[in-house]
Amino acid sequence: MNQLHTKAAIQARQTIWRVEEGSRGLLLACYRALDDEAEERLGFQPEPLSLWIKRQDGTAAELTGGYDRAEAADGCLRLSGTLCSDSGATFRIEDTILPFSRDPDGLSFEWSREVHVETAGEDAEGFTSRLSFYPQSEQSLHEYDAFAPGVWYGGGGNVVGGAIASNYGHCDIHIREMRLPLPLLMLRDKHTGATVSISRAGGQPSSGADETDPEWLVDESVRFGSFGVHRPTPEGRVRLDYLYPGWEGEINYVSRSVPWVRRSHPVRAGFSHRFSIVIRFDDGASTFSEAITREWRSVFARFRPQVERLDVQALYDNGLKLLGDYCQDYNGVVGLPFKTSLPDGEITGNAMVMGFVGQQLPAAYQMIRHGLRSSDQTLVDQGSAIVDFWVNRSMTDCGLPKTWYEPYWEETGIFTNRDVDLRTMSDGMEGALDAYNVLADAGERRDAWLGFAVRFGDFLADNQNEDGSYFRLYDLEGKPAHEGKFNTSNPIRFLLRLHRVTGDERYLAAAVAAGEFCYEHVYAKFQYVGGTSDNDNTVDKEAGTMAMNAFLALYEATGESRWLEAFRAAADYTETWVFAWSYPVAADRQSGTPLTDGLIGRSLVATGHSYVDMYMAYKPAQYYRLYLFTGDEHYLQVALLLQHNANRPADWDGGKGYSHRGFIEEGAGVAEMVYRPIGVWLTWCTIAQLEPLSELEERFGRLAIDEIERLPLAERIRLNSINF
Repeated sequence: MNQLHTKAAIQARQTIWRVEEGSRGLLLACYRALDDEAEERLGFQPEPLSLWIKRQDGTAAELTGGYDRAEAADGCLRLSGTLCSDSGATFRIEDTILPFSRDPDGLSFEWSREVHVETAGEDAEGFTSRLSFYPQSEQSLHEYDAFAPGVWYGGGGNVVGGAIASNYGHCDIHIREMRLPLPLLMLRDKHTGATVSISRAGGQPSSGADETDPEWLVDESVRFGSFGVHRPTPEGRVRLDYLYPGWEGEINYVSRSVPWVRRSHPVRAGFSHRFSIVIRFDDGASTFSEAITREWRSVFARFRPQVERLDVQALYDNGLKLLGDYCQDYNGVVGLPFKTSLPDGEITGNAMVMGFVGQQLPAAYQMIRHGLRSSDQTLVDQGSAIVDFWVNRSMTDCGLPKTWYEPYWEETGIFTNRDVDLRTMSDGMEGALDAYNVLADAGERRDAWLGFAVRFGDFLADNQNEDGSYFRLYDLEGKPAHEGKFNTSNPIRFLLRLHRVTGDERYLAAAVAAGEFCYEHVYAKFQYVGGTSDNDNTVDKEAGTMAMNAFLALYEATGESRWLEAFRAAADYTETWVFAWSYPVAADRQSGTPLTDGLIGRSLVATGHSYVDMYMAYKPAQYYRLYLFTGDEHYLQVALLLQHNANRPADWDGGKGYSHRGFIEEGAGVAEMVYRPIGVWLTWCTIAQLEPLSELEERFGRLAIDEIERLPLAERIRLNSINF
């Protein structure tokens, strides 16, 4: 090797970046020093310089080549080279690589690239940079587990058709970074466990272009990238890519009518662009789940999302007042509307749903609980009337409750169920049992309410599959209507609560058997699938939250540490759906609604689209408790982000001008950098806010985590360990 090239190297913690001779100029390779004599090659760049050119006729051309200069100085590696198009456009490319020291587990390097347009040539209209890296292993994508938060988990299975990464027959899978709760893509070798990732070094994307336009736009205001993998054939060797400005394809979410959505900068003499990524290596994780946690936390620590505090007491008070104001007699049935429009609060849907998006019974519990604590008998009566309706009208002969009631269909209102889903039933029956318990603690027994919960518990105990699972859907005679089993986590917490109330060991046995199924098929196999009732079995966020509920309840009931570890793993997975960075989002042109509180704390819902909601407002209590169980302060940070940032879309201080301060927007599209809210409040949104606050108050005597933190640590740990 030429001596100049040997010297052009940097080393950090036994990892060496070295410039080598290539057929088209100097290339770059990375090694791990095993001892004084041996090295292991981690990956390389055979053609480190690459640009895509948009010709004036709209066709694409790729320019590739190697470096012509390299030097190591001041702890970094500096490399440069020139690319020329056939039509005379010339580009000077300068790279700088330096160790990124703030990484306690793996090894990170910051890689910056600057591209200068020296001459424009005759035909080139736009250009896009590609910075790529080949892992050393000559394997197909099937031999890796991939992780792009909120988009791609594992091997691309259990996702809906048309989702990004759903089709491994494509040679390219590239994702706009705005779709990602943190901007990163990781590959983990299934055989060795070694991981390599690329992530944005910092900052935030921006664009002055119309990012809903699927055309190949050339615009110098575009300042975002995309992460992806490329193979020359579907079974070919994998290459990690970062494109700047970003391209998305061969599946994109901007327009299904085209395979690619491309962006480029103008080819204009004197124009330049610059971007930086971090490339990270880690072989310290024993499982894919652990690798995800380490990768996520590495980038999370770099972006350092800040807690934007709000008045937690006002949030709670507004939510209870909203429920009280909208709980009325609707055609002879006391309940809450399905949804209202924002900002005016006009009721636009009257359906009553016992759980999931409707949350009638959990709402009733919150109203009764607060009414008892505040001596507000009206709230107690309203909540009790809701429970009475479901107890008296919804139960079927087989022991499953109907879940969806339309008060204005036909003259007297009707249940519209043809079948019932496990998620909605479990949500609702938890609310009914909680309502029974809170009144019983106040000295008022409602035996019919308990009997209602027992009927459902008996069905679960008597109809459990041999492997401990339950089905996703049942018909009204109790027969399976959808034999997917990923929803088995949903009723576990209810069963354990029912066991505590009744002492019936069948409920405990059923919960543990269901937990064993989830431990093997959800936790151990990393399959968080089908959490929501309206997205069929697809990888999603709420499957993670349902697993959190189940594993935490099992840990409390049994004291077995393996359930705590499964709870922790589910929490780590679920966290990766939560935005821990933000970027500018313009007001929608039709509604004019601005995004006033940033993205941090909002979360993607499921694979297959980029809709974000405020659902993770449900989870600050559990992340806070996980912090106390483990002593890991990262979970405290997450708990605070969820208690505050996730709730900031609420009109908690009157600043949004909603007709009621309790209102909160359910969700919106943001990935195209335009805020496109759906313009509604749904009942579940308020329960998502109230449930964790009531949990914290029941256990610690305070609503706000900041106030709980003022208690002595030993007292907080003691209170956290009590099994209610």
